[in-house]
Amino acid sequence: MKTNVTGIEFIDPKININWKLTEEDLVNILKCERNDSHFYIFEAKLYPIDIDVFSRITFNDFGYKMEIIVSQTKQERDKNSKAIYIDTNNMNILHNYVEEKFGSPKFFSKLISIINKPFYNHRWTFDDFKLSHKYQDSVIGFYECLLFDVKY
Repeated sequence: MKTNVTGIEFIDPKININWKLTEEDLVNILKCERNDSHFYIFEAKLYPIDIDVFSRITFNDFGYKMEIIVSQTKQERDKNSKAIYIDTNNMNILHNYVEEKFGSPKFFSKLISIINKPFYNHRWTFDDFKLSHKYQDSVIGFYECLLFDVKY
């Protein structure tokens, strides 16, 4: 496992999220008002893979939780059929990114994921945060996200 990762980078707009991010820092980065729910959302491109994602960040007393959700699902439905065709080039696009950036996931999470195909949830644990890579492939589309649970 790699332990020297300092944060997540986004482009368009340029946003850098580090593991010590405070709510005030994020409000300044996003140029928005602080809100009572401590919940913020933004769209950007994940660097360096240049894909559109939605990011949701919720602050709590111990740190924050960040969810990065892939937003490039492409589906096509033939007018004369009930079948839905999904662009397979857009599936599981975070897999290589997350393994290159954070290393191989925990063995146990890989084992459980093999049993639960086409769903999986790979996990990593570091000193400052926990990470999950969730992926679900089904006939109605796919869902893929990274979940960070950051503790100060």
